[in-house]
Amino acid sequence: ALLAPTPLAGSPVFPLSATTGEGLDALRAHLVDAAREVRSQDEAAAFRMAVDRAFTLAGVGTVVTGSAVAGRVAIGDELVLMPGERRVRVRGIHAQNMPAERAHAGQRCALALAGVAKDEVRRGQWVCDPGIALATARVDVELTLWPGEPRALRSGTPVHVHLGASDVLASVALLDRDAVAPGETAPAQLVLREPVGAWHGDRGVLRDASATRTVAGVRVLDPFAPVRYRRTPQRLAQLAAWRVDDRAARVAALLDATPAGLDTARLSRALALRPDALLPLPADAVRLERAAIAGAHAEALRTQVVERLDAFHRATPDEVGPDARRLKRLAAPRVDDAPWRHAIETLLHDGRIARSGHWLHLPAHAAVLGAAEERLAQKLLPALADGDFDPPWVRDLARDSGATEPVVRQTLASLARRGQTFQVVKDLYYPAGTIERLAALARDCLQNPAGLQAASFRDATGLGRKRAIQLLEFFDRVGYTRRVKDQHLLRPDTVLFGAAGNTDNTDRRPVR
Repeated sequence: ALLAPTPLAGSPVFPLSATTGEGLDALRAHLVDAAREVRSQDEAAAFRMAVDRAFTLAGVGTVVTGSAVAGRVAIGDELVLMPGERRVRVRGIHAQNMPAERAHAGQRCALALAGVAKDEVRRGQWVCDPGIALATARVDVELTLWPGEPRALRSGTPVHVHLGASDVLASVALLDRDAVAPGETAPAQLVLREPVGAWHGDRGVLRDASATRTVAGVRVLDPFAPVRYRRTPQRLAQLAAWRVDDRAARVAALLDATPAGLDTARLSRALALRPDALLPLPADAVRLERAAIAGAHAEALRTQVVERLDAFHRATPDEVGPDARRLKRLAAPRVDDAPWRHAIETLLHDGRIARSGHWLHLPAHAAVLGAAEERLAQKLLPALADGDFDPPWVRDLARDSGATEPVVRQTLASLARRGQTFQVVKDLYYPAGTIERLAALARDCLQNPAGLQAASFRDATGLGRKRAIQLLEFFDRVGYTRRVKDQHLLRPDTVLFGAAGNTDNTDRRPVR
């Protein structure tokens, strides 16, 4: 009756007497039978062991002990001590208190390590395969509050987290509710005071702030827990996918719950898989370099790109279109680079979008000049080039060419859609060559102590302050630079106007 509500319900019970020895033979036989049932090892799992003790032996050096959680290790293997990323080499193994050439999951091990001193190892660290090395200060978990707790657990509660052999202070952030009642299970994020090693499926316990009693059990879901968007419906769907027991089904569920695609290298580390182990991706998944995305999500991303490009053309009909990086910020800022490049390349291949230089646009947006417009363009482009950094306005071009202002305006807009001119402000167009020269001057300003701002750019170009500001705002608008207070910083991902490869003085802060 006492075992009925516990995981031990239905387990065999052996009456024992330490005085008479009654029942010992039956227990011994049961244990021997259980030992014969060899548990199958997960061949895809990389080696990792939680360190619970470290000491030195004469003639051996530093020795660490613990229980191998997963994988296999052999003498001569290179491991990493985490947190800390210290590389070590296994020079000797004792498994189950016996000298051995190798050890595997489930065994109690002592590893003699070369390359590290005893004082550099502490309880709570891990020795693991370099391919899965990670240390995290935020962990998403499945939390179950002890049924005997007198009160509910609320977000913000400070706790001691015991994972592996570590004991770290943390605070609990519940993700789908404000409090969890005794006996309930809920997704939560543990915000740790210091990084720990943790992988999917690891189990641990939470104790109260004074470490006097155990209050909850946890199972690690995602060791790469996000700081932002952690309570969104999409994130909760991802955590539900992490709770799936079967690995192949779990990966498929994660792909379904992640429209932006998965970083497969990071997923393999979270699952603690050997570097040579293949992720069990579903057949319809689009496999990319270090990434994967569900086929349906890949098509949805392509549709989203086309729709956003159409909206861009309707909002700014006089521009040829955005470059690929600017379009990414507009259409799918949270998508990783690999799925994004695949979407753009597929759309270009299928003819759903087109490229003119660095600019992307819908095929129908490309300008086709009539014979009269071509003749007028042959007059306008030299006039704009002759104006150097201060080209004539539409009204001046109309007067000099003998055409009406609407016709000149229409022709310049068509040239802009072909990438030959750029409208900086209304009725003021610059030819592409002049814009590239101005962009080079802007890059030069970034090398000076004053940086790129209105005053330095005004002095570099010889223009007035108003025109210098208009040009800097144009560079910001097309995604060449980014304004931060009074400074304009070159975007690190831009390839516009000859900026590819110029990585100095770029804005490396994440886009908020």
